[in-house]
Amino acid sequence: GIPSANADYELGHSHAEGPLVLDVVPRNTIAFSPNFPLDQTIFVGIAGQGLFKSTNGGTTWVPIGGEMAGYDITTLVVSPGYLVTQTVYASTYGGGIFVSTNGGTTWTARNSGINDLETISIVLSPTFLTDRTAFVSTAVGELYTSTDRGLTWSALSGPPRELSEQTNVHYRRLGISPNFKNDHILFLPTFEGMWKSNTAGTTWRYSEILPTSLVRALSVSPAYGQDATVFASTYGGGMVRTQDGAQTWVPLTTGMLNGYPDPTAISASYATSPVVFVGTVWGPQRTLNGGAAWTFNPVLNTPVFARAVALSPEFGSDYTLAVGVDNLETGHPPYVVWNGHVVSTNGVFMSRSAGNNWVPTQLNGVGVQSVAFSPNFGADQVMYASSLYYGLYRSANGGVNWTRLGTFPTECCVSRVVLSPSYASDHTVFISRPTGEPVSRGLYKSVDNGNTWQRALGSEDVTLLDFVLSPDFANDGVMYVATLEQGVLKSTDGGATLFQTNLTDAYVTALDISANYANDETVYAATYTGIYRSGDGGDSWTQTIYRTRVEEERASITPTGSWSVISVANSSAGFVLYSEVPGDSLRFDYAGTNVALIGGKGSNFGMIDIYLDGVFMQTVDLYSPTSLQQQILFQS
Repeated sequence: GIPSANADYELGHSHAEGPLVLDVVPRNTIAFSPNFPLDQTIFVGIAGQGLFKSTNGGTTWVPIGGEMAGYDITTLVVSPGYLVTQTVYASTYGGGIFVSTNGGTTWTARNSGINDLETISIVLSPTFLTDRTAFVSTAVGELYTSTDRGLTWSALSGPPRELSEQTNVHYRRLGISPNFKNDHILFLPTFEGMWKSNTAGTTWRYSEILPTSLVRALSVSPAYGQDATVFASTYGGGMVRTQDGAQTWVPLTTGMLNGYPDPTAISASYATSPVVFVGTVWGPQRTLNGGAAWTFNPVLNTPVFARAVALSPEFGSDYTLAVGVDNLETGHPPYVVWNGHVVSTNGVFMSRSAGNNWVPTQLNGVGVQSVAFSPNFGADQVMYASSLYYGLYRSANGGVNWTRLGTFPTECCVSRVVLSPSYASDHTVFISRPTGEPVSRGLYKSVDNGNTWQRALGSEDVTLLDFVLSPDFANDGVMYVATLEQGVLKSTDGGATLFQTNLTDAYVTALDISANYANDETVYAATYTGIYRSGDGGDSWTQTIYRTRVEEERASITPTGSWSVISVANSSAGFVLYSEVPGDSLRFDYAGTNVALIGGKGSNFGMIDIYLDGVFMQTVDLYSPTSLQQQILFQS
C-alpha cells in the first residue's frame, strides 16, 4: 500500500521536553494520467517518503524516482500526450526539475538556466504537445519559462517584490488557463495575495486577497433594517460578524471547530431568538446567542461535510432544519449504523429539535449541495435539494419522501436551488448549473414547480457560484448572480436577462440581500478579496472587510532563549524556529489598532510575548493538552 504522511506540525510548546516547530505544512502531490480511464495510472509524491506509481487505479503502488531521493517532491505534472510520450515532470525542493520519458522508470534533472533549485511548482501549457511551453516557480521568488519541453529555462521578471513589509518573498503553486494558447493567462498565489498575468508571465497585476480568511459565505440578518447584522464564514479565520452595517467586524471563535465554516443560515426570528447555524467539514454548528458561543451536535454521531444548511421559515416555532451532506473526497465514513440500519452519510438529514437530534431522509446516498424550504413550508411542506451528480429533488411532505426531477436541465450538475419568496403563488424555482459546456450550463428558471425550465440570457457564458432573489421578487423581479468571470450580475426582469453591476473584477463566492431591500437596496458580496457592500442596488460597491497577512518571518518575530533557524522545504515561510529549552518564548510585534491574533493551541505549542507599538501587552501561553483551532489568542 501507499504510505501515509503526517501533517500535524504546529507551533512549539516550551513546557516540556521535545522539539519546537513553527509553521510547518508537509506538502504532498498527486497527478493522474490524462488517459486514466484507459491506463488507470496515478503518480503520488509524499513529503519525506518519495514517489509512488499505481497502474491499477490506486489498488497497488510501487516506489519509483530513486534519482530524486533526498528531495521533497513539490509538484507532479503528467504530459497531455502521456499515452504516446510517457512523459512526467516533477518539481523538487533542492533538486530543481526532473523529467521522465518512460512513465517514471528513470528520471533526469532538467535545470539549465534555473538558479534556484528550491522549485515549488511546475505547470505545462494545455497545448504542450505543440507549443512545448512550461513554467516554474521557486521558493525565493523566481519564475522561469521553457519553450523546448524543459531542456532550457529562461528567467521571467515576476511580480514586484516590495509590495509590503514581507521580507521572505516566495511564490506558491502556479495556475494556468485552460485557454492559455489564446489568453496567455497565468495565476501566481503568494501569502500577500494573488497575481495574474495576461502576457504569459511577462507582466503581472496584483489583487489584494485574504490569505488567512478567504470569505466563503455570508448571511444577512432578517432584521437587517433594525440590527444591521451580517455573518461571514471565512476559510481559516472562522466566523466574523458586523452589527453596524459592515463598518466594523469582530471574530466569533468561542467553541468553533477547525472546520472551515461555509454555508450559514439565520433563523427568521433572529430579532427575538438569535439562532444561527453554520456548516463545516465536521457537520453543522449552532449558536443560540448571535455567535457569542458555538456548540456542535454531530449528525448521526459521525463527522459529515455539511455543504448546505437551511432553516424552516417557521423555525421559531417548528425548530426544523435540514443539512445537505456531500462527503466526497473528505475521508469521512461513507456509511454508519443508525438505529440498527446501515445508512449513507451522504444526503439530506433533518432535525425537528433545533439541531439536537438528526434523522436521515429517503434522499440518502446522494451528495447534496443545497437545500431550500418553501416560504410557505408550514402549509405546503415543500422542499428542494440539489446534487452535482444527480440533479434536482423535490419533497412534498417535509423531507420524508423525495422525487427526482430527472429531465434536462435537472438530471445532473445542479449546484444551487432557490425558491421565489412568493413560491406559494408564482411556483417559481431557480437552479444553477455552474460548469460544463455553454449549451448546458447557466441559470435556469421554472414557473411550474420545476417541471419545465428556461435559461437566463447570458448565463451560459459564465461560471455561476451563487445567486439571491429580492424579498419583493414578485414585484421588482430583482436578482443578483455571483460569477467567476464577471463578478456580480443583476436581473430586473425576473431572471430572463442578466447584466453586469459595477463589481466586475472580484472572484465572488457568495451573495446575500437585505430583508429591507425595497427601502435600502443593500446587497453583500463575499469574495476572495474581502466583503463588499452595495447600498444602491449594485451601482457602486465598497469593500468593508479585508485583512493583510504578514507571514511569520524573522523580521517580526524575536526569539528569546536558545532558538535555531532551520530551512525546511515544507514550511510556508521556508524556515522553522526550533527550541528544546523549557521556558523559551517568541516575541510578536504588532502595530496599529483593532489587532486580533487568531491561532491554535496544542501539546507542543509555546509561549509568545505580545508587543503593540513597541509596548509589552501580555504573555500568551499556547499550551493545551488537546489541539484547539481558531482561538482568539490576543485582541486589542
